[in-house]
Amino acid sequence: MQTDTKPAKFLRSPFFIAMWLTLFLVEIIKGALLVAVLPVYMDNILGLSAGVIGVAFALQYLGDNLFRAPSGWAAERIGFRATMVTALICTLIAVIMIIFLKSAFGLAMACLVLGIGTSPLWPCAMTGVTAMSGPQNKNGTAMGALEMAALGGTGLGPVGMNWLLERTHHDYRTIFLVLMGCAILVILVAMILPGRVIVQGEQAHDAKTDMNQPAKPNLLTLFIRLHKSVKSTLQRVRSTLNVNPLVYPALFMQSFVIGLLSPVITLYTRTDLHISPNLYSLLLIAGGGSR
Repeated sequence: MQTDTKPAKFLRSPFFIAMWLTLFLVEIIKGALLVAVLPVYMDNILGLSAGVIGVAFALQYLGDNLFRAPSGWAAERIGFRATMVTALICTLIAVIMIIFLKSAFGLAMACLVLGIGTSPLWPCAMTGVTAMSGPQNKNGTAMGALEMAALGGTGLGPVGMNWLLERTHHDYRTIFLVLMGCAILVILVAMILPGRVIVQGEQAHDAKTDMNQPAKPNLLTLFIRLHKSVKSTLQRVRSTLNVNPLVYPALFMQSFVIGLLSPVITLYTRTDLHISPNLYSLLLIAGGGSR
């Protein structure tokens, strides 16, 4: 795939359009499940405690965070299409598990699988955009467009599902079938992604590297390659990531507060305050619009 440094052409490239749609659709599924559907479904329909809901949500965030680095490495070495399709199949499996499993353990595992399935999104997006932006690294417009897709999906998912809940009289089977359809659609979109985005000069470097390797590598050679690859990746991260150390606790506290509110705020507004799904959607829009 040829590298084009012009932002306008890059934004119209099949890779960027597919990545934009993938981010948008996955954030719709994730936002709908975590904000609008799962808290009320697990509490009112299945009768699970708030503690169980909190553990399930914690496992979702755990799977998302733990597998981001491995998924980014896999996107660079294996390819965007294989990484994203495999991960998005996990997302579809998570939705199916939520439909059929009713126990606390089953739903907690479904949330963990959901986190694993959504973990490659931003690593793949940033890796691909950085590679496609070329040596001048003009990726600000592209990253802004991807951020709009993610935020739009995160907002549209809960609002759309709340509206659908109101129209179907809280028929969760219909909700889950719609989400499963979105998961299948996003897998089809991810198949458009290229195997790899080739950066200028990378082909020559890879060819030179391959000439120095044995024609038929054995298991030890593959392990040595993996070790060198992980080591070079960590060295690049240390050399390019230059931020104030105070950023890390600030990011942790921000995510910590969001994690505390996620399983609680929906239950509080819907169960204790008896706010309708549509009114809750208006509150979400008002809160998101004030950002």
